[in-house]
Amino acid sequence: CASRKGVVWMSCPSYSVIGGTLTPSYGGSDEKSADYYKFIAPAMFKSKQRAVTPDDHEAVFLSYPNVADVAVLGQKDIAPYDLRFMNRLTVALLPKSPNIKVYPQDSLMAGQVFDPAITNPKDPNEPNAYKFSDLELQDFQKMFSKSAFSALDADLFKTPIPKPVKIKIRAFIYKQYSLDTVSAKISDAVKSLFDRKPGVLGKSLMIADLINACKLAEVDFIEVLQPSFNVILGDNVNDKISFICLDSAPEIITEYTLRRSYNV
Repeated sequence: CASRKGVVWMSCPSYSVIGGTLTPSYGGSDEKSADYYKFIAPAMFKSKQRAVTPDDHEAVFLSYPNVADVAVLGQKDIAPYDLRFMNRLTVALLPKSPNIKVYPQDSLMAGQVFDPAITNPKDPNEPNAYKFSDLELQDFQKMFSKSAFSALDADLFKTPIPKPVKIKIRAFIYKQYSLDTVSAKISDAVKSLFDRKPGVLGKSLMIADLINACKLAEVDFIEVLQPSFNVILGDNVNDKISFICLDSAPEIITEYTLRRSYNV
């Protein structure tokens, strides 16, 4: 080999090079959703790893693996006149589910790659469905303590509260389409409203949300049979850490509309 301006040139005979995998790949993750780049990434960049404002705290907390959403409550939210809550944060972390958790090498959970201990993510009675383990919370505190300019202690944790609702919809379909096919598409559209993502904690469910989700080209109009009214989450502490979820698969009733279709 010869050196030319700091570059080493090497010449090798034309041998066949064969490679093999010695250990399984690890440490990767699925591609992030558009919501991540729209809501989380700008806040993380803006925070500069500090934790001062509520947006700063949310950005730092959402950077932890497997966190779908977070509710950050300060003294004014919990007990404005109780000095025990001064300079302390109460945090509700909503995990993604189902999801494979992958932790960085400096984590207390380093090297652990596993599915959450959830037998049925849709079952609101499953105790592990909406909470992180004690070790994960310790690891979360360790990560948070590394944030520059952090003046508060995030040491009070609340488990997010599921608010299950039953969805029943009657949809009127144009005659050139298959009832079963459109029923499946409507069901998927309704389920997507309940995806775990930033902003679901404390978010109300409106009848209009269901109507908009079902606005497909194959659908003439729909009737929302259940719920009968908007499901409203208020400003109290429990509602702020609550999220609306399905108590079972959406019930979709389809029939053909009597009106003529122009969607040909």
